[in-house]
Amino acid sequence: MKCPNCGNIVPNGFLCPSCGVDTYIFKKARNASIRLYNDGLEAALAQDLSAAATLLEQSILFDKNNYQARNLLGLVYAETGRMADALKHWIVSNSLVSENNPAAGYIEYLQKHAREMDQYNDAVRLYNQALHYLHQGSDDLAIIQLKKSLDLSPGFIDANNLMTLCCLMEHNEKRAQHFIDAVLRKDVNNPIALRYSQELGKERRGSVGKQKKHASGAEVAQGISVKKTDSAPPMPL
Repeated sequence: MKCPNCGNIVPNGFLCPSCGVDTYIFKKARNASIRLYNDGLEAALAQDLSAAATLLEQSILFDKNNYQARNLLGLVYAETGRMADALKHWIVSNSLVSENNPAAGYIEYLQKHAREMDQYNDAVRLYNQALHYLHQGSDDLAIIQLKKSLDLSPGFIDANNLMTLCCLMEHNEKRAQHFIDAVLRKDVNNPIALRYSQELGKERRGSVGKQKKHASGAEVAQGISVKKTDSAPPMPL
């Protein structure tokens, strides 16, 4: 059999005499990588970017030379605002396979549009600064940085999620819902946005419950008042 790693013939057993690779384990790992890539592709086409990123990252763990998985992971990262991470995978992909590799086109595009790349990097820098302010308890400063970050990169999912958190902390439910919707339009099963949406639903149900309780108490009081009025004898004219 032919070694899937170096291409030399393995006369017997599974260990390649040329490169020392266990061909059985190597094939298993490569097949797992291909399967995960296909699952990641399906998730990406379904706009489930969080799941796609996880699957593609696992695909690369099984086979670091899977340049197609790296290319697609780069596209997923780019779609979510992580352009620097995308570029890293495209550079590695292009170093693995230089001919007929779409990664070369992605890299060339970024080189021709250096200003866009700078904007993405600035957006990430502002996001990190916002995180720093939040850890310091300076919520107002964090929101300012996040607004600047989203002005530069509106599709930056991490910044949108962090802005949602800030809105929830300020009990600004309408504004929080805006950023949740922005994330879920791009990444339909984003776990952070879904969790915030669930928390927002709980707050709304709690608010409605309080309103109903208050209204119920008012109705009871009104009912008692009516009964007292009805039970009293009419006053003579």
